[in-house]
Parts: sequence; C-alpha cells; structure tokens
Amino acid sequence: MMKKTPLVLCALLFVLIGSSSVFGDDGVRASQREAMRIAKAHELFAKELRKTLGERADAILTDPRLTLTDHLLTKKTPRDIKEIVAIYRNNVLRSESVEDGIAIAAAFQKDLIRARKNYGVDPYTIVSILRVETTFGTTLGAESIVNSLYTLYVMREDRRKFAFTELIHFIAIADREGRDPFEVKGSWAGAFGLPQFIPSSYRAYAVDGDGDGKVDLFGFPDAIASVANYLSRHGWKHDQRRAILRYNNWGFYADLVTEYALRVRSLYAQTFQKDLPLT
Repeated sequence: MMKKTPLVLCALLFVLIGSSSVFGDDGVRASQREAMRIAKAHELFAKELRKTLGERADAILTDPRLTLTDHLLTKKTPRDIKEIVAIYRNNVLRSESVEDGIAIAAAFQKDLIRARKNYGVDPYTIVSILRVETTFGTTLGAESIVNSLYTLYVMREDRRKFAFTELIHFIAIADREGRDPFEVKGSWAGAFGLPQFIPSSYRAYAVDGDGDGKVDLFGFPDAIASVANYLSRHGWKHDQRRAILRYNNWGFYADLVTEYALRVRSLYAQTFQKDLPLT
C-alpha cells in the first residue's frame, strides 16, 4: 500500500510549483528545486524510520501533526547572535534573576544536598544550569520534539544522523512512559525538561532523584539529580569547567553558568550572613 506523504509537503509542492506569478521564472525554479529536495529528504526519512521501527513508524509518518517547523528556516547573522548573547547574559545576571536562584536553592535544598552527597557536584552550579537552560522551567521550549528532529533531518543534511538517532531515542522514551510523542515540547534540537537533555542524554544520564520510581525531567528533584549525575559522569571531580563544557560546548555558556553560580552563592551569604548548608 502506498504511504501518504504529510500534508505539509503536498501543500509545499503545490504552492511552490504553481507560483510563477509571485516569484518569477528564476524564483520558481529555485523554489521547485528546494521543494523537491525536501520531498526527497522526507522519503529518505520515511524509509529509515520504517527500517528502524517497523510498523511503529507508520503511526508517526501518517500523523497529520508531523510537520516542518520554521525554527531552522530563518538563519541568524553573526551580528544577530552577538546581540542576542549580550542581551541574554545581562538578563541572566540581573539582580532579580540571582534572587530567583536563591529562592530555588532554598526551596529545593534537600534535593541539592542529596545530589551533592551522591555525585559530589556543587549545588550552585546545578541551580545555575537550570537557570541558564530554562529559567527554572518558565522557558521550556514550544516546539514538538518529533517535529523539531524531523525538521532538523530534512533541512540540515549535516545534522541528519544526529536528528535521526535522537528521534529514535525519543520515541522509545515516549513509548516507555506512555506519552504521546507529538505532545512533548522542547527546543529546536530536541532537548526537553528543566535541564534540556537531548533524548540520548536522557536515556544515559537521567535519574530518579526523589525515589518515586520514575524519572521526570519536568520536576525539580529529578532534574537536579540528573544534572549532577551528568556532570559527575563527565569528570566534574577532575575538571569542573570541562564537565560544564560537555553539557554545552560553548565557552560563553560555561562562563555564564560559572558566574551565575558565584553570584547566587555570594548574594545568599550577604543576605543571610551565612552560606546555604550545601557545601
């Protein structure tokens, strides 16, 4: 039986091929080439998914919610990135943001103490990563994980292997936990939860921090323990900065995480004339 192509691709082909009055002949030809490239990438995706998941793949491929998202269609210039980075750094390090970190550290003190005892990781760094990644859960990402990874596969040939591998991991996670895979939201790269683990990291490093028998990265106890486990497994004891860079291989990220952690520690000590009983 012939498998259906997602409606988004059919619509894309129809619009691009029939729009000469809008784009002109050269524009139409370029648009047609791009549409055909996308269609070919989708067919390759479908073939790989069926080979890997068998009949389970059909539920994904025929679901009307399988669509390309626009997060990879608009490229930012180096100047755009520089401006975004400057704004984000200032936002993370502003006094209200640091005070939020103190509140989180106090609210989840027991979980942070447990994480330090079990994994030997500085609790303030854990708090900092949760702030930098998702502003303590207030910016978790609005993209469907399935569609993010599907779009990455189709639009970025250089990231195709990564996207496909992460999608397979994610579907396994969703099936095991009884979740609808299309309903879980996260980042453009497929990361999700408070600590923004990609699916393969979830399967390798996510742990049950509160002992309730399940792992929920959308809850603080498990997110705290999982970040601690990740950093510990990546050499925190021997090289803390390198462990942070394994979490996100960007010098700006490591610097920001370190500085925010230091500011939370310092401000707490100034405010209460003592350190949290975390170290």
